[in-house]
Amino acid sequence: MGDIGELVALPPLSVDVPDLGDCHMGSMAPGFRELWESEGGVPGISAGPEAVLPWGTGCNANEMGWLMTDADPDKRPVVAWRRHVSYGDSHWALFNCGMIQFLTRMMPAEFDECPLGDASLWGRPAPSSAGANSAADSSPDWTP
Repeated sequence: MGDIGELVALPPLSVDVPDLGDCHMGSMAPGFRELWESEGGVPGISAGPEAVLPWGTGCNANEMGWLMTDADPDKRPVVAWRRHVSYGDSHWALFNCGMIQFLTRMMPAEFDECPLGDASLWGRPAPSSAGANSAADSSPDWTP
């Protein structure tokens, strides 16, 4: 378990815990992939629903995951389904960074705009993300 400010990261929940089988991230994959398939995913990205894997969800129905188009997990960008977007905007966005960098950049508001459809974690203090940047992250931050 770890934390970033007030955000707490819990260890994986075993699928064997009685009565909690639907509470682990693995149980979220079918719904996440259905959203990807029904809405066509991130505009301009041609990848089927099997290419996305959820890693986070929020109380405001923002869903986050990886786009698994690289064999190296450290090179997989973040995709997010944002519940609240402006009319005509895609609910899906791609962020050219990993999960930790996404979280540590979102909380101190280091993206051009809030990457989720809810600003409850936007602009919150976060610890230094030293080492989170890499040459591979030199492309634009996100793609709506």
